[in-house]
Amino acid sequence: MEDQFVAFGVALLYLRRRRRRSLLVHEILQARQQLGEYHRLVQELRLDDGRFQRYFRLDREQFDNLLSQVGLRIARQDTNYRHAIEPAECLAICLRFLATGDSYRTIAFSYRVGVSTVAGIVGKLLKCDF
Repeated sequence: MEDQFVAFGVALLYLRRRRRRSLLVHEILQARQQLGEYHRLVQELRLDDGRFQRYFRLDREQFDNLLSQVGLRIARQDTNYRHAIEPAECLAICLRFLATGDSYRTIAFSYRVGVSTVAGIVGKLLKCDF
């Protein structure tokens, strides 16, 4: 009986010390839809072929063609906790990384997503076989 109390006490201490995962998203990242590079700059660049090509190293037609090939493979579903990043934005993040060679951190700040999100997107897209 005493062993059960000790085991129960140890279990309670373990549960109390476990750090709970936060579901909060930083304010900067919450503004992605309004202020992120994809939702602001890239949409403006779509109106100017030359600048779009210099930004991504491919033209709009090539971008859209590539998106049609990989879009379904990289699409994610929305959940109760987050809205999924749309495939076009994922492709833009990966292409910007490849075009500039910037760090994941730099890309993450400009697109207002997490560094691990950028790493996951780039890794997933580079594994796609065309």
